[in-house]
Amino acid sequence: ILAQAPFFLRLPADGTNPFLRMVYMKCFICCCQQGDDIEYAGVVEQTLHPPHRNQIVPSGSKDGPMHSALSDRASVDDSTTQAPLSTPLTSRDEEVGSLGRELETGEFEVDVTKDVERGVGLDIESVKNMILVSKLKHGPILVWNNEHSDLEPDVTVKVGDRIVVVNGVEGDAELLVPVLRRDGRLRIVMRRPLEFICRVDKGDRELGICVSRGNGKLDMLKVSALEPGVVSDWNISSRAHGGHEVSVGDRITSVNGFQFSPVKMLQELKVGETLDIMLLRPS
Repeated sequence: ILAQAPFFLRLPADGTNPFLRMVYMKCFICCCQQGDDIEYAGVVEQTLHPPHRNQIVPSGSKDGPMHSALSDRASVDDSTTQAPLSTPLTSRDEEVGSLGRELETGEFEVDVTKDVERGVGLDIESVKNMILVSKLKHGPILVWNNEHSDLEPDVTVKVGDRIVVVNGVEGDAELLVPVLRRDGRLRIVMRRPLEFICRVDKGDRELGICVSRGNGKLDMLKVSALEPGVVSDWNISSRAHGGHEVSVGDRITSVNGFQFSPVKMLQELKVGETLDIMLLRPS
């Protein structure tokens, strides 16, 4: 019977019926087909089963695993000569990078040297062959951020930033990841993503999004599917006013002030009645 329960079965807003809750948890069907789907009051968490942690995303794949090897000793080429930690950037007023490349809107440069023990201190994710920063760890990048947070906060690295150029190499993940792993000193051009806030009141309705968090180590949730609900209604209203719409592939970085914690963000999506959802979109 449970296997044949209808797709449109929904819980009461207060979730007071334990039997219906059990049935719903067993029978909920979502358009997310990979991994195990876990329902959170209209939010489906898609738990992915990633490949080996050091696997490089092949060219042509849409989304790929996190390259956590960039943040540990295994990624460091011990034969690489280590340069000083950082060097001054060229004038930002001229908007010309130290790599001889003119910086586009939303781009900035980072100049760091890998730590022998911690690498560069980043976890990254391949999204449609773009490399995004998915997590910041202890290491040279955090040192860089601390050095520049007061006077030049616009050059500090954040989750969701895209890596565009590494040591003069520009291209997709297949080209950039080997350089990130091989070279000791890294001059990186980063690009900020588009960021916007979706504010909704759920009431007794479904939120209407399917999210995934991969292997649970990322600091973001990925919107992997949309269904009828308050978010789709918000999209219609936002579109009418020339605003941004929540789309498949967007990343959730904060829910009601809870930042970069998938567990807390999922819980807030589950229980919150009024939601301020911060999203970013790679650019």
